[in-house]
Amino acid sequence: MKALVPVVIVACSILMFGQVRARPGSITGTIQDESGAFIPGAAVTVIGPGGTVSVVSDATGSYTVPNLPVGTYSVSAALPGFSTERSTNVEVAGGAATGLVFKLRVQGSRPFLPPSPRDRNFNIVADTQTNQGASILYRGNVRMTTDSMQLVADELDFNTTTLAGDARGNVSVRVLPVTARVVPLSSGGDPVNR
Repeated sequence: MKALVPVVIVACSILMFGQVRARPGSITGTIQDESGAFIPGAAVTVIGPGGTVSVVSDATGSYTVPNLPVGTYSVSAALPGFSTERSTNVEVAGGAATGLVFKLRVQGSRPFLPPSPRDRNFNIVADTQTNQGASILYRGNVRMTTDSMQLVADELDFNTTTLAGDARGNVSVRVLPVTARVVPLSSGGDPVNR
C-alpha cells in the first residue's frame, strides 16, 4: 500500500498541474491554375481556433501557415483575375502539417492590341508552352517583350499569324520608350528615304 501512494500522488499532480498542451500544427501546399502551372502572389487566408491568419504564395506557388492550434479551419485562396477557392473543415493536428492544394480558375481575358509595326524583336518566355496551330498557349509567369512594349501575365494565348493574343490572370502592360536607331550613312545615299 505504501508503494501505491507515490504513484497516486504523481498521477494527481499531472492531472492538476501539468496538463499537456497539444503542439501547434500547420497548413501547407501550393496554388496552381487549371493547367497545373504554379501561381505566385496568391493570398491564402485561414480562419479557425487561432483567429485569422493570411500568407502569400511564393515564387513557386507554395505557401505555409505555421503555428496553428489544433482544430478545424476554413481556408481560402484568392488572386485578382482568378476565382476564389475555399476549403472548409480542414483538420489541423498537433505537430503535423496538413497538405492543401488549390487550383484557381482564370476569370475572363484581356485581349491586347497587336504590337506596333515597328516591333521586330519578339521574346516570349513562360513556365510552359503548347503549340495549337497558329496559336501558342503560354502558361505560368509569362513575360513578352517587344521593341515597344512589355507584357506580364499568368497566361497568354498568342497567335503567330496576326500577332494578337489574349492575356489572363494578373496582367500588366508597359509601353517602352522609343529608342533612336542609328542608320549608317554610305556615300551618295539619302539616309532619310531608306
